[in-house]
Amino acid sequence: MKSNWQKKALPLFIKIALLVLSIWFLYRKIDLDSFEGIFDHIPENLAVLIFSFFGLWLLNLYFDALFWKKVHGMIEKVRLLRALKINLICYSLNFITPAQGGDLAVRYVMMSEASHRKKSFFLNLWMYLPKFFARFLIGGFALGILLPYLNLMEFGPAVGLSLIFSSLLFFAYFSLKKLQRKLHFKNIRSFKLEHYLLDGRPTNIEKARFLLIAILRFLTFNAQFALILFLFSDGDLPSHIWLAIPVYYFVSALLPSFAFADFILKSAIAVWIFEPITSNEGLLVATSLSLWFANVALPSFLGLYFILKTDLYQSIKLKFSRKSPNEI
Repeated sequence: MKSNWQKKALPLFIKIALLVLSIWFLYRKIDLDSFEGIFDHIPENLAVLIFSFFGLWLLNLYFDALFWKKVHGMIEKVRLLRALKINLICYSLNFITPAQGGDLAVRYVMMSEASHRKKSFFLNLWMYLPKFFARFLIGGFALGILLPYLNLMEFGPAVGLSLIFSSLLFFAYFSLKKLQRKLHFKNIRSFKLEHYLLDGRPTNIEKARFLLIAILRFLTFNAQFALILFLFSDGDLPSHIWLAIPVYYFVSALLPSFAFADFILKSAIAVWIFEPITSNEGLLVATSLSLWFANVALPSFLGLYFILKTDLYQSIKLKFSRKSPNEI
């Protein structure tokens, strides 16, 4: 049996190993000359691209805040602005904590009612599950369409496998209620799971709503990636490169990383995924770095403002207890 420190150290070791492997992979693959000329091809509609990217960035934050508002609503109602502030604080703590567990603590202490705090772990689970399924659904289907372009499979069988894969994912997603029902009255050591789960929630309608918001948010990521690719490239990109973008995010969802160094792993994944399509590694690294700054670093810095503005840090230190639930 593994000791507690081994169980805690294993995820950290995996992240470090993937980070080291990514650095080695990029060192072997990237030629510094590939970065030359990236900024030479400034499109005429630069202002439109920048405005569109900023709009997608705002949409990304909006969809995630709406997501938490709906998930949080299974227990208690929360305003959209408050949901946004909670998310920004979560981004910030995830950015600086090695295990990226800051969001668990934040969502725990931000419950207005102390009796609801145990349920926050269940809510946090449903904050992530639909996002994973959204990535697998779109990324898996895009992979099936992409394979024929790479001469790895005939078009008919590839589409057929994609449809089967998507159908199985839909079935699994909407069948989670059965598993939840079985777990409801189970105990894990001294923990009674019924105290941490919501019986009968989310409903199928709520699940569909969560999945729709997750898909819309995932599509904003894809659109951002496409815009940055178009911005940094000279426009001479094969049409099927756009199918590789959701595949890139699909693979990224399977590999854990540190938020502060996420762009390194994402750059390595991008170079590996797009290698059969384009050999411009500098373009892919610049795109990954830009997206990391916009979607990870910048929201984390915004969240830091709210952490400094409130007594949240002190609240977490005092065993997940805070003075006023509405200070934010």
